Amino acid sequence: MMNWPHFWVLMALLLAYAAKLPVLIALGFGKEGYDNRHPRDQQAKLTGWRKRMIAAHYNSFETLGIFAGSVALSEIAGVREGRISILAGTYVLSRVVYQVMYATNQARFRSAVWFVGFGAIVALLVHSAWH
Repeated sequence: MMNWPHFWVLMALLLAYAAKLPVLIALGFGKEGYDNRHPRDQQAKLTGWRKRMIAAHYNSFETLGIFAGSVALSEIAGVREGRISILAGTYVLSRVVYQVMYATNQARFRSAVWFVGFGAIVALLVHSAWH
């Protein structure tokens, strides 16, 4: 049987890497190619959507730990799996939209979507605290 909360944590992890994938492909097809010896130096020089997707990649990792921890705490506290799944799925869906908004330079909407994901994390923690 599928453990949906764990599935959503896995999806959040994969999304963190998915943000960087189009940048790696674009760099790989560029005239300089991908600099595997100094990738952060190369990425620091990026502009436009490539720079924004690297920022989305980093932001995804910044929120991943607290998201995974909030799912784990909710499970430990005995919060219903269905409730955890809805909130965890909301977080992951918000991160998908967040990355799209980052790529397309929709800063205001991106920030609003970030708060949806943050709200899902807070809701998970509140449910685990009051369960």
